[in-house]
Amino acid sequence: GITTKAVSEVLAEAEGAEKIHVRINSRGGDVIEGLGIYNLLSQSEAEVTVEVVGVAMSAASLIAMAGDSISIPEAGIVMIHAPWTMVAGNAADMIEAAAHLDMYENLIVDVYASRTGRDRDEVAALVAAETNFVGEEAVQAGFATEVIENKQPVLNMENVAKFSNNAEVKNLIEGHVTETLKKEEEEARRLKEEADAKMAEAKDKMVARLDRWR
Repeated sequence: GITTKAVSEVLAEAEGAEKIHVRINSRGGDVIEGLGIYNLLSQSEAEVTVEVVGVAMSAASLIAMAGDSISIPEAGIVMIHAPWTMVAGNAADMIEAAAHLDMYENLIVDVYASRTGRDRDEVAALVAAETNFVGEEAVQAGFATEVIENKQPVLNMENVAKFSNNAEVKNLIEGHVTETLKKEEEEARRLKEEADAKMAEAKDKMVARLDRWR
């Protein structure tokens, strides 16, 4: 995988660069490496442009937050979740592992909250619930700054002009536009309902988690 050491070496070779372009397509990995790479990029004096070309999940989403600008395609995903680990040992080992996980979770929540400008408790709930943001959702949630639209069909305007006076063709075009707008409105409502449901679920999980801690 891509390590903090590897990124540090690349940045050293490019010392003095005014711009850094980071392309990400990763399901994530080690949270320590993710934090290290995030810190290296965010502390750079260069302008950092992050391009999510597929997915930026788990620790990879941390790295994405180092961008001064973050673009994501409509078919791209940013996924955030609480860190997890595997551990073997006695009760003391388990307690220590849990403390480390809490520490890392607090760190990544701080990164997300700082970059998105969202309320920290709200971000903590989204992290605890393991939340996926697809395309425009990532922009709306503050985890990206620009969405790259999927390719659209190209209309041959010269051919369209030949039939522009044909009433049947006009009706066909108007019907297509109306149907497209209707579908977009329905999709927007669906996404909002899903987002509201995810938020409610995340809050419920956080409350249950806090109750267990108490």
